[in-house]
Amino acid sequence: MAAPAFQQVPTAPVPAPNKKGMSGWAIAGLVGGFFLLTLLGGCVAFVLIAKESVEDVVAVIDVIEEEIDAAVEEGTEAIEEGAAAVEDAENPFDGPDDDTAATDLPDEVVDEADPSNFPGVSGCGVDDDKVSVEITNNSGEQATFWVSLSLFDASGDQVGDQTIIAQYVPQSEVVNYSQTIFSSDDVASCEVTGVEQFAAISNGSIDQGECLVTGVDSFDDLTAAVVITNDERSEIAGASISVVFVRDGVQFADTSLSIGGLAPGETAPGQIISSIDGPADGVECQVVSIDFFGYLGEDISSLVSCTVVDDETIVLQMTNDSGTKLSIAPVVVYYDEAGQRLSDDSYFMSNVRPGEELRVEFSSFGNDGSQCEVVASNSNEPFEELPADEATCEVTGVDSFDDLEVLFTIQNITSEVGDFDLVGALIDGGVRIGESTAFIAELAPGDSASKQGFSTTEGSPDSVTCEVVYFSN
Repeated sequence: MAAPAFQQVPTAPVPAPNKKGMSGWAIAGLVGGFFLLTLLGGCVAFVLIAKESVEDVVAVIDVIEEEIDAAVEEGTEAIEEGAAAVEDAENPFDGPDDDTAATDLPDEVVDEADPSNFPGVSGCGVDDDKVSVEITNNSGEQATFWVSLSLFDASGDQVGDQTIIAQYVPQSEVVNYSQTIFSSDDVASCEVTGVEQFAAISNGSIDQGECLVTGVDSFDDLTAAVVITNDERSEIAGASISVVFVRDGVQFADTSLSIGGLAPGETAPGQIISSIDGPADGVECQVVSIDFFGYLGEDISSLVSCTVVDDETIVLQMTNDSGTKLSIAPVVVYYDEAGQRLSDDSYFMSNVRPGEELRVEFSSFGNDGSQCEVVASNSNEPFEELPADEATCEVTGVDSFDDLEVLFTIQNITSEVGDFDLVGALIDGGVRIGESTAFIAELAPGDSASKQGFSTTEGSPDSVTCEVVYFSN
């Protein structure tokens, strides 16, 4: 694919101030002239006050005595300059004079009105289904850039907008970022319409992680392997790793990956499956930031067990003995037969009632381990909710994927129009095997509504029932 031809960003006119009135220097010109004439005689001062326009002032000046002619000429020049400024100020839709330098305006006005002044962005280009930008980081520190673009067809009509984000751009370096065009129309050109720039601080000790490009996937997108060691936390923690891709010395993409359930001192692998175009030849992967994080709420991982069914499915089982309703996100680590850690994942079970028993199947695509273990969890008590018995849910059948279909019905018992979230537990033989969710918007006070829920749980409609466990707005 040929590299896109970068276009110089056109210079747009800087709009005049949107508040009607005189600028500071226009007022200064008028005041200066008035002050000068006042020194030369009280009659001139009286004339300036009495007259309503600059033209009348000039006419009166013509009849002032010969001995003050020279001084009057100086005052007249000042007044004429002020009058011109007043005229401009009272016509805010007029553009600036040709000799008005945009750099005289505040930076925030320049950035909004004149794309050529957007910091570090030299232009954008379109090549087939890609839009690209070239960025030079002149900020004096590592930075992240958000570049806003307008997209145009061959006739010059705008057909879309897009934003390209370039993270962890090194100081004084040039980067080239491209992105698939989102617009369904044919895009022929682009224009930079805005740039936001932020400091990008590399957190953690980046030498705790490594990154290696491993090739491309079936879509010809880059893949990479990372490893990280938890040398920072004294407890089990997760880590978010940010990496950049560099080809021929030029950074062209970035991405991130989270690895969970790291014990103190443990080294764990991770795999990056990106949407970044290959080929992989000549591409390097560099770790630029590592953020370690802890887990929230009570650790209930000991209540949850994990079983690998096959290479696509696991089962999580638990009984909520905590004494309170909880939403839980267990962190699962997968191991091979020799006990070597392969990967990790996190799953979510919401609004588990006290004493409730669960046995829930989850998809685990890409986790090739023969055994699994729940090593940590996030948990929290659900937010304030409405009485669950004011809503109902019913299993009505199965869809084309053999997932259970659920119908929710609610009444708005509040005094205001509301949007409502609902969660229904799917129960088979007294054990929760999954859940269904629904969202009903803009329901008037006292009104009732029904809506089909979303579910990925398989089961028999003859034996599975639904119970609303969460109803909130």
